[in-house]
Amino acid sequence: MKKIILINLLALALFSRVFTVYAFEIDPINQNNSSLISPAYANIRSCYADLTIHNNTATSSVKVKNSTSKPISIKMTLQKKSNGKWTDVKTWNKSGTEIVELSKSYNVTSGKKYRLKYIVTSGDDVCSGTTAEKTA
Repeated sequence: MKKIILINLLALALFSRVFTVYAFEIDPINQNNSSLISPAYANIRSCYADLTIHNNTATSSVKVKNSTSKPISIKMTLQKKSNGKWTDVKTWNKSGTEIVELSKSYNVTSGKKYRLKYIVTSGDDVCSGTTAEKTA
């Protein structure tokens, strides 16, 4: 009887690991860790945004892949934090179909905090957000 109980416990422990779900984040643009949230959309297959700052140059990137032939529209805005409030510094737009990538660089002020605000639309789908703030 003890052997049967031991075998059942061992089997339960072994099979409970089969259904464990692990989550991790990968930034497909730069292949490094970054914030990534991928809700389900009818048209947008994936939507990624990234902001890097190096030597007082901010590089803003948004990449979108569509699962349909609907047009894609990207609007991204580099913002600077001044007196506790975010103000727009520079805005870029791009449109296309299937795969659209918008990447722009801009000279920034050393010691200031920046983030990227983005809005992507395709049909009725809207993917929007802001990146984490980065210091120049």
